[in-house]
Amino acid sequence: MPIVAETLAIASLRLLTDMANWREIRHRQIDRLTRAARPALRLPFHSTIHDPMKVLLLPVWLLVIPVAFVGCGGGDLPTTVPVTGTVTLDGNPVDGATVNFMSDTENRLASGKTDASGKFTLQTIVGSQTAPGAVVGGHGVAVLKSESGGQMTEDPKAIMEQMTTNPAITSDYTPKYIIPAKYNNPTMSGIRVEVTQDGPNDITIELTSR
Repeated sequence: MPIVAETLAIASLRLLTDMANWREIRHRQIDRLTRAARPALRLPFHSTIHDPMKVLLLPVWLLVIPVAFVGCGGGDLPTTVPVTGTVTLDGNPVDGATVNFMSDTENRLASGKTDASGKFTLQTIVGSQTAPGAVVGGHGVAVLKSESGGQMTEDPKAIMEQMTTNPAITSDYTPKYIIPAKYNNPTMSGIRVEVTQDGPNDITIELTSR
């Protein structure tokens, strides 16, 4: 039994010695790597790394920084300027109308909705994000407002005419247009505006029911 105990003690001592030597070798390797690193990265690592596991965590820490900056980015939002305006129909303000500005030079749509006084404020739509105002340059303008509860029609010609002016209509239910359908398309409405860099861009859109 004493021989067995002595053997175990020697084995344990060797194991502890090997572990100590391994830690010393690892620390020396880490120090050499740290000294070879750039000065900007040397200070925090040299003063804090005393555990080899921290070396394994280092690449993860370096990856977190660029991901954080990317996550805070604003995406591809365009440069815009403030745009407001008023919509009237036969001289009267229109409430609840949608106003769309389509840029001539950029694939950008700015949209707003009128209040009870006919006033609107535009926002440029970029995916799920919005930027206040509209891009500078020429725009075609569309103004839309219709109500449900229109009259039913069985006339195929009338149905085709409605689907041509508003492709979203796929049934024989004809909507009641508060604003004439001719103003629904920014390329065919005949309304053109110029948004300027210096402004003010306060635009009056006068529509007629005829």
